[in-house]
Amino acid sequence: MRPLSLRRDPVRLTLSKAPWTSAWYLLGYLFVGTGLCVIVLTLDTVVLAIWLVFLTGITLPVWYWAPWQTIHGVRYHGYQLGYFPNGPHGPARWGLYVDSLAKALLVAAVCLVAFLLFNYVLVAMARAHVSVARSLLSESTDPLKEAKKILREPGPLSAAEAAGRPAL
Repeated sequence: MRPLSLRRDPVRLTLSKAPWTSAWYLLGYLFVGTGLCVIVLTLDTVVLAIWLVFLTGITLPVWYWAPWQTIHGVRYHGYQLGYFPNGPHGPARWGLYVDSLAKALLVAAVCLVAFLLFNYVLVAMARAHVSVARSLLSESTDPLKEAKKILREPGPLSAAEAAGRPAL
């Protein structure tokens, strides 16, 4: 298996198979890896979720108008990125309420740049995951192997005893 390589150009990286293979690898681990390594599972989930949010944000201009919500008897259409307990124009709000094509295009542009850059994180996470898995699943080596070998072999005093000289 050829290791995934990071390219310098984020567009070339996106068009290569590296981020897509990494995404499928991490997605597969979410189903197969439960009970194994919880830290790796958590990191994989977070990285994959952020990557998917950016990928979904790129498509926002196509569907921003579809979500509807009713707040205090008033219906609003649009997609909320933040907290809007009293609607998009009410008090105690923060974030961006995407209710026009211009806002949707702005969010899509930001998500596109973030997606292109986050591909590096996705591929790096998949490579780190493979590295951890290989180190955990590889054949274990004994760190005291050389010391045990020295202790099993006869030492310099045993040669002196065999020659009939007294040992010091």
